[in-house]
Amino acid sequence: MLVMTTNMHLRDVPESVHDELARRASERGMTLRQYTIDVLAQHCARPSLDDWLDRVARRRALGLRVDSAAAVRASRDEDDRVVG
Repeated sequence: MLVMTTNMHLRDVPESVHDELARRASERGMTLRQYTIDVLAQHCARPSLDDWLDRVARRRALGLRVDSAAAVRASRDEDDRVVG
């Protein structure tokens, strides 16, 4: 599969951010360029908050067949019996 790439130049990166990225890249045996691309790819692989909220809003609510509070109480009561 052919992957197209493009160049991107970052300016005005705070020195503390640059230093931390360089430190983390070094810890992983990567160049700063490789590490920064990896961080950006991981970030882009996750949905944005707005996208995630939209997906959640489209889901149907599931009706619970179990009273969750009663289930927790029963589990705690069982733990109390076992532990003594």
